[in-house]
This record gives sequence, C-alpha cells and structure tokens, in this order.
Amino acid sequence: MRIRRYGQFFLVVMALGVWGFSSAQGSERKPGASGLVDSQLSLEAGSGSVGLPKPTPGGVVVGPREVNAVIKDRVLIQKTVRRRWDQATPEERNQMLEMQRKLTGDRSQAINDLERQELLDRMNSRSRVIQPRDRRVVDSSEGSRESRPRMSQGQRRALREHVRDLAPADRQILRERIDELHALNEVDQSILRDQLQHLMSLSVEEREQLDDYRTRWQSMTPDEQDTFRQRMLQLREMSSGQRQELLDRALGDLPNN
Repeated sequence: MRIRRYGQFFLVVMALGVWGFSSAQGSERKPGASGLVDSQLSLEAGSGSVGLPKPTPGGVVVGPREVNAVIKDRVLIQKTVRRRWDQATPEERNQMLEMQRKLTGDRSQAINDLERQELLDRMNSRSRVIQPRDRRVVDSSEGSRESRPRMSQGQRRALREHVRDLAPADRQILRERIDELHALNEVDQSILRDQLQHLMSLSVEEREQLDDYRTRWQSMTPDEQDTFRQRMLQLREMSSGQRQELLDRALGDLPNN
C-alpha cells in the first residue's frame, strides 16, 4: 500500500512537472505574455541573467515574471522528488525508477510519432502535383518560388554559354523578354513553364514544324493574323466530330492530282 501511494505521488509530480513546462511552451503568443516559443530555458550561472531564456531568431521571449514562475515550479518539484527519494526504501526506489523509465519512454515515443508525421507531411507536400487551379496567384514582387523548377548544373552551364554567344541585339531582346516574364503573375508563369517543358520534349522534326509555323505567322499582316486567330478560336470551340467534318470538306475541295 505504501509503495502504491509513493508511486501515485511520483506520477502526479512527474505529470505536474511535464504539464508546467509544456504549458509554458504552448501558451498563446500574446504581446508581453507569450509562452516559451522557439526558445530554451537557460539556467547558466554568472552574468546576472540566471533563468532568462536565450532568444533564437524568430522566437518569442516571455517576460521575467513568467520565466521565474516556471523556474520556481521546477525547483519545487525537484526538491519534493528528492525528499521522497531520500525517504523511500530500495524497493520503493526501484518502483519510482521503473515509472520514470515508462514515462520517459512514452514521451520519446510520442516525440518520434510527431517527427514521423511531420516527415510524412513534408514528403507528401513535395510529391504533390500542383494543378493550375491550386496555384496561388501572387504578385511577382513577393518572389514566390513554390513551383519554380530547379535547373541542373549542366542546364545552367549550357544557358550561360548560349547567352554568352548571343549578339548584343539578341541580348537586349532577351532582357526585354525577362522583364515581361517578371510582369506575369504566378499562374501565367506556371502555364508558360509548362509550355516550355512541352517544347523541350518535342522531337527535332516537330520543332522544325513549329519553326515553320512561326515563320509563316510572322510573315502575315496584322489583319491576316487576326483572321487566323479567330479561325483557331472557332476550331477550339468545335467538337471533334465538327472538326473532322470541316477537315473532310476542306480536303474534298482540293483539286485531284
């Protein structure tokens, strides 16, 4: 009965100690009265700053009153546990050590589970495919790099060599294109990157065909380009059956060779 009473007291003391320290860490961030967030409690002697937390970059430091309260609670618990330990028999001490090992194991397991879940969340966020509707529309001045692809060293080297070989006029055109890219929002930049990735995946013959289309487009007058653009929009709005019917009718109008 005495062992059980000591064991229950030890559990209560340990629970109060864990709760007292975790409550100081998990309190809300209020001006001048927040918890020990992103900082650690320091008990170093000397320099007249015993018990004050060491601030970390981006951390929130509590006031001296809250820090002193946490220190007093910790010291009181340690003194109480030490007094009970000195008064306990060897069997009671073994019981207390066993309970301490169990509490420590449960706490470490909880920490491991939390770290494992955070790792899984990071892996899922990196492997998730960002759809156009999920992309965040931001201003280019924010410098968002959420969906910016990373270039390899070989691609960067090839790009530098290509820019180095350009004529001054071509470099000026490239600077103008870069300024236009910076003026786009995140969605437009993502769509453009997808188009460039598709262009890089084409074969040589398909690229040559695109170059031929581009040459023919540049040779048109503005009115011809507007007419061609309207026809392309009409084709896009047609169904596959309507497009096939239009193609068959156009082929039927061709003279037989």
